[in-house]
Amino acid sequence: MSAAARRLHVSQSTLSMVMKAETAQDRSKRRHQRILFDSVAELYDATRLQYPSEVVEFMVTSAEVAAGSTVLDLSFGTASSARAWLGSGST
Repeated sequence: MSAAARRLHVSQSTLSMVMKAETAQDRSKRRHQRILFDSVAELYDATRLQYPSEVVEFMVTSAEVAAGSTVLDLSFGTASSARAWLGSGST
């Protein structure tokens, strides 16, 4: 097993100890919230302000992102920050 696979396995093991099992009520609530968000996602994306180019440039410079860099975007929503990173040449 590679080092990356071992780290992933440890992370999954740790996560399963921290997170409780999802109940039917939890699942129903999560499904309802997803349906609510899905119904307004296009409106949200169309009306949400994009990141100013100065902010994107600051992030790219601070993180030392270069063309071809791999960036993991963990934000929620409609991937507007991912699109900003892609504009910097990262993948």
